[in-house]
Amino acid sequence: MQGNPLCCICIGGVVISLMEKLQSDRDTQISAFCIVFFVIAFPVYFGMASSLTDLGELPGPKGDYEATVVESNLTLGESELNLDDGEPQTISFDTNTIAADLEGSYIAYVRFTISWAETNEQGQGQEQCDEVSLEIDMTGVAHNVSNITTEQYDESGNCADGVEHMLEFEMIQNYSQINNTYEDATESDVIAAYDDMGYGRGVYSITVEVDADAGQITPGGPSPGPLGNNDQGETVTVKVELITIKVAVEMLESDD
Repeated sequence: MQGNPLCCICIGGVVISLMEKLQSDRDTQISAFCIVFFVIAFPVYFGMASSLTDLGELPGPKGDYEATVVESNLTLGESELNLDDGEPQTISFDTNTIAADLEGSYIAYVRFTISWAETNEQGQGQEQCDEVSLEIDMTGVAHNVSNITTEQYDESGNCADGVEHMLEFEMIQNYSQINNTYEDATESDVIAAYDDMGYGRGVYSITVEVDADAGQITPGGPSPGPLGNNDQGETVTVKVELITIKVAVEMLESDD
């Protein structure tokens, strides 16, 4: 029975050396070369293919695609601040605390919600609304937002029922305008449209200040006065949410 030329053959205790066959047998030399070639070539090929896929250089076939986007609302943090008149407070929220929840998702946009109600007023003049300012600091966040400003909310009327304001900043460029169907594209092209480029991750800092409206106060008179309310501050709630998405891409059937 003939054995594999690349194996050491033991016959009657005599070992036929593979090295001897490699030196003298052409078929063995060719077989050995082929095996060595494939042992080296296959890992290199698949490694390169994987790298190229990660870089988007193996985009797949062109055609018409449809993207299904599922949004999720992820609360980064929420805090209730008891603010004295003219005394700002700063709070921070770090996306590292929810890194596991962000795994496999893109951050479409960030939503800031600020809310309060007139709960600290006394006396007759309880129809004055406090002015609340909100300053967002995203220097610790990777982002492409250029219009971050300090917002001031000066309400009028009776605020006892509560006031709420929202600010949103997109982390995926032109997210609200992205179409979910693509013609003559590749799957990589579609995925790239929803890529957040790592934006939205980091530490958000929010500074809140209250300018309390104490109403009309009569100098030297009682406190609160007839139209005063003795308002010395307010309780303000700040909430930061990340609107995240997962994207599934499907190639549409051709009409041809």
